[in-house]
Amino acid sequence: MVEMLSDNVAIILGIAALLLALSTPFFSPLFRWKRKEEEAHDVDLQPVSIIIASHDDAQQLEKHLPSILQQDYPVGYEVIVVIQKGDHDVEDALKRIKYTYEQQGGDAHFYVTYIPQTSRYMSRRKLAITLGVKAAKNEWLLLLDSDCAPSSPQWLAAMARPCADDKSLVVGYSSYDADTSSFKRYERFYHFCYLLRECGTQAYRTNCPIVMFRKSQFMSQNGYLGNLELVRGEYDFLVNKYAEPDATAISVSPTAWVIQDSPTRKSWLNAHVYYMETRKLLQRGFLHRLVFGADQVAMRLFTCVSLAALAYSVLTLNWLLLGVALLSVVLELLLRYWVDKRAIHRFGESFPWAFVYDRVIMWSDLYFMMRHKFADRRDFTTHKQ
Repeated sequence: MVEMLSDNVAIILGIAALLLALSTPFFSPLFRWKRKEEEAHDVDLQPVSIIIASHDDAQQLEKHLPSILQQDYPVGYEVIVVIQKGDHDVEDALKRIKYTYEQQGGDAHFYVTYIPQTSRYMSRRKLAITLGVKAAKNEWLLLLDSDCAPSSPQWLAAMARPCADDKSLVVGYSSYDADTSSFKRYERFYHFCYLLRECGTQAYRTNCPIVMFRKSQFMSQNGYLGNLELVRGEYDFLVNKYAEPDATAISVSPTAWVIQDSPTRKSWLNAHVYYMETRKLLQRGFLHRLVFGADQVAMRLFTCVSLAALAYSVLTLNWLLLGVALLSVVLELLLRYWVDKRAIHRFGESFPWAFVYDRVIMWSDLYFMMRHKFADRRDFTTHKQ
């Protein structure tokens, strides 16, 4: 009786391990993502206003703003930098940039506006963005962080190409620079691939600091009203609130990328924890997390089952089960490697250890959830600043 039970357990573990090994990789967002980028080439480009919300970032502005000002964009664009009144380092940096730009013969499409020092009880970044939107002259706006550099002089033209009458949002991609660890770069790519799938219906959010949207829509729907008290989430709320069904385009060709400076460990961790708080206010979150969680649950389930099969085979000296368990691990790794490589190649990135990073993401997401659970709730609101 005991021996029969032992055999049944071994059979169940072996079959479960094999079935999960053959199916788990296909839950990956990298397998389910299909590139549906707007391929319009002969289009009438629209005038664009680029908005950069600045805060204590003089070095980043001096490093990246010149390349933003020198874009090859035939129909004209403006750059609006919104800064805190009294931030002398940033003010001095902008004066130097503007002087150099004008000496080189640049036309006057560079503007600076200020947020008042007295602003309290609201996100200063969202206030800065709102002031930038109001100051903008054009209908199409591009929101960008100051630590991002265009990938080429044709970046803006490539990014703005999908702007059309039937679109309300254009989502772009930002890769971290070469100094960033391969895992952090891959993690951004991994999450971005899943979010891109939703752009074909109604986008949920974005994890990259580059979004184009319409001024008229932002103003008519009261901007960030409803989430001004949260410190971050400015890109997430833009996409979540203003995405309309079948009206979101993506622009992810390498020419349209921006390259973001390598984040510090603290800023990278904070970004994940802040998102845990931000997502409480995002609409359509249940279905989003349900589908995305399928990949995570599948990987965790396979890990538990395969480890259980390996442990049970050793304890019972069942070498057949040991062979099946090892085979399932190898099969899962090979299939995941194929799925990852296929998507990464189409996108134009390079992550040789992607199939290993998948597992790190699986457990790191749990770590971020625990950090959020035990965080001080005041860390997420502006009244502590």
